[in-house]
Amino acid sequence: MAAQVWGPLRFVPGSDGADRNGQTVAPFALAIGRGRPFALERTRSPLWWDGNDREERWRDKWLNLPMRLVLTCRREGFEPWTVPYEVDVPEAPRVRFVG
Repeated sequence: MAAQVWGPLRFVPGSDGADRNGQTVAPFALAIGRGRPFALERTRSPLWWDGNDREERWRDKWLNLPMRLVLTCRREGFEPWTVPYEVDVPEAPRVRFVG
């Protein structure tokens, strides 16, 4: 359960210093007013979700909701502080193919 990412996306394990579960990335410097891109991938549903459509229901649960991050900031001479942050995920229509 501790390895489950409870959201629509996770950091790609091994990319950008991400841990093996895609929950955290290695510390990095960031200039004020600047951003940084990261490699992300969709999360998988927890193993205890039952049914043939479990992956579809998991995606639907997070459809068009923001991704929540907790940023841990550090600067010499200061105690570390955390900043909760929500990243908007572009709206995506739910498309079902019938074949």
